[in-house]
Amino acid sequence: MIIYLVVLGIAGQIHSILSTIVGIVFIFGLPLLVIKGYDGIDAVKETFEIVKENPVEAIIIYVIIAVLNVIGAIALLIGLLITAPLSQIFLAGATMDISGEMHQSSESYVTEAA
Repeated sequence: MIIYLVVLGIAGQIHSILSTIVGIVFIFGLPLLVIKGYDGIDAVKETFEIVKENPVEAIIIYVIIAVLNVIGAIALLIGLLITAPLSQIFLAGATMDISGEMHQSSESYVTEAA
């Protein structure tokens, strides 16, 4: 029985680590689908490229979103009504910023205005 509990605990930790890695790798997938209009395969390829080029930023964004949603969950799940949309807005802005879309659009606006 004790061996079963130890194996189950180790398997749970491995699952937790692997799911966190997968979450970090695919964090930008949904915003790329919605904002840039990519299909699924292109969004996954772009997400891999973004995370490969900016791993530290991807981890920081993942942690900020996780902490924000945990704070909302601590508030008797009612806080998620506020923190879940905020985290998605933050993720959309971060995706645009880290993929370079925000910088390109602001530069083209300045060029067109001049």
